[in-house]
Amino acid sequence: MNLLQIVLTNTSTIDTTLPFLWFAKQKYPDSKITILYCVGNKSQVLRDSKFVDKFCNDLGIEQIDLSDFLGLPKIGKKLWRYFFRFSSNDNYPIRAILKQPFLLFKGRNLSYVGMSFRNKIEAFIGNRLIRFNLIDKLLNPDIILFDLRQKTRFYGRDQLFQYFYDKKPLTVLLPHSPHDITPYSEITSFDENGEFFPAFCKYWIAFKHSCSFEKFIDRKEDFLYCGYSAFDSNWLKHNANLIKKRERKRCLLLIRNFYPEGMSIPEGEWFTVSYESNLNYLNRVAEALIKIDSAVEIVIKPHPKASLPKTKELIESTNLRNWTISYESFFEQIRDIDFVISTFTTSLLIPQMSGIPTILVEDYVQNYVNKWQVLEDLYKGLSLYVLPTQDLSKTIYHALNNYDPTNDLTHLRKYFPDNNLEHTLTKFENLLNEKNIKPHL
Repeated sequence: MNLLQIVLTNTSTIDTTLPFLWFAKQKYPDSKITILYCVGNKSQVLRDSKFVDKFCNDLGIEQIDLSDFLGLPKIGKKLWRYFFRFSSNDNYPIRAILKQPFLLFKGRNLSYVGMSFRNKIEAFIGNRLIRFNLIDKLLNPDIILFDLRQKTRFYGRDQLFQYFYDKKPLTVLLPHSPHDITPYSEITSFDENGEFFPAFCKYWIAFKHSCSFEKFIDRKEDFLYCGYSAFDSNWLKHNANLIKKRERKRCLLLIRNFYPEGMSIPEGEWFTVSYESNLNYLNRVAEALIKIDSAVEIVIKPHPKASLPKTKELIESTNLRNWTISYESFFEQIRDIDFVISTFTTSLLIPQMSGIPTILVEDYVQNYVNKWQVLEDLYKGLSLYVLPTQDLSKTIYHALNNYDPTNDLTHLRKYFPDNNLEHTLTKFENLLNEKNIKPHL
């Protein structure tokens, strides 16, 4: 099996696929698996994560990025990766420096100044140096796992899509989360400048309640219900074997992406919240932790698109103490935490399914999500669901002292059946057999 995964902007599809790649390698240890990050340096996507590198090294999975396709000598590619190693999301506005020049020397702010300008330089030069015609020679994949997005913006984009249209490789369009927000919203365009849903593509459906196929009745067989890989018991047991032991309690605190301070939320936007919304949420958490009078280390995991310097400034404006910020993979984080606090994000289901007490704090985003009755039942059926009027400190105390995950895990299995890794691999084997490709090759 020669499998290529294409990652466009952040780690959400990596959360979807890593357990599947692990499982596929167990059955086909000689298979070739490659992850291509459509950025100049994969650290723009992975940030401070060490888990993915170790995971790939241990399994023999190759990671490459756009610099591997540049018409440059090795030293040129090395310099390219160095100059373009920071995430484009971590832009620090020059106007903020002009107002308060001392901020230039605070933390790593200097590294993030003028990031948008550097992005333009990278794209301008990269478009002239990229050589995506090498992809077939270098990789020649049997199956491509494609990071499906509404917009695809990277240098070499046109060349890569031309490769798709010329070669018509078997391409599976990936979900970014365990479920979407409506029964039909998993549908988006494969190529916003070309074909919406080419004949060589299949949809990977993660949630059994999805009705996406109803928009394409004549292509119903191209919608593959595969489930969400991270919820397979084989993977859960594997990851649980690596859980660390500590004396001090540690909380993973999840926060949504947010707009700058004072900026109102654009009409129709639900999932990027205001600065003030996150500020109030974090201060509510800080107050609750003070009330239970327990020494807790806080690891803040921002949304993958959230700016590191802006997140740091937000946290410094709150009453939280003893915190660090980390973009490390959930699969690493859940090995080293005792409980989780979060407003709505589908990612909170990853630690919850691992049996870690996960407190869901209801807000206006959750109310929007709950409009789909299936999701309201899913989330409100969790035992650590906290309403705005409830005392968060009592729920934290319960999570730390007498939480039993059994009922929550039974509840989640009604929405996310087990054994999806075997099920998904069988589907992939069948797809390869239809094309007369032997999976073990």
